[in-house]
Amino acid sequence: MPPLSRREGHWPPPLKPDGFIDYRAARSWASDVDMALDAVENLLKSGNGADVIEICEYGLHKLLESIQSVDDSDGHFTTLRDRVEQIQSRHGRFQITQIMELLAIIDGDVEQLVGVMGRDLTSAYKYWRIALVYQEGKQHDNSLLWAEKGLKAFPEHTDSRLRDFAASEYHRRKRRGDAMAIVWAAFRERRFLETYS
Repeated sequence: MPPLSRREGHWPPPLKPDGFIDYRAARSWASDVDMALDAVENLLKSGNGADVIEICEYGLHKLLESIQSVDDSDGHFTTLRDRVEQIQSRHGRFQITQIMELLAIIDGDVEQLVGVMGRDLTSAYKYWRIALVYQEGKQHDNSLLWAEKGLKAFPEHTDSRLRDFAASEYHRRKRRGDAMAIVWAAFRERRFLETYS
């Protein structure tokens, strides 16, 4: 439990229920968590960014643990998760992103997962990962679209996995000319590197 909880008790025990919370009690549970987030926001305003990150990480872990213990017919988890994400967006960490991705995977929401992953498109690898998500979701058009976006954003010295993915997808669609163009580009780049290595 983070330091704030020990010092001031701002994070209530209901965050991780002891038993199952049914539909009628879920609104009250979500309200308790929301009140805790009010305290976290006040902490952020007072300039305690490091504590906020620790609390947000702890909170997201506990929300993740409680998914199977609360009737979420009204979508309380989505609202609470979005609020936690908003609070930490000024002080985000890689671990927070990982947790957000995991929550989206558990929800089975491909677009939500891509929304989280798409915030960092600083390498061809990031595009490849999104293309894989769409492929696993059997959304092949979107899968190829993201592979093409990645190749356009990183046309040279790109991630070989992204090239292989796009070439394979073109081949599956019988777009052999496009597939060969990617393979040829990779071959020319490799020969260039071998010449000057």
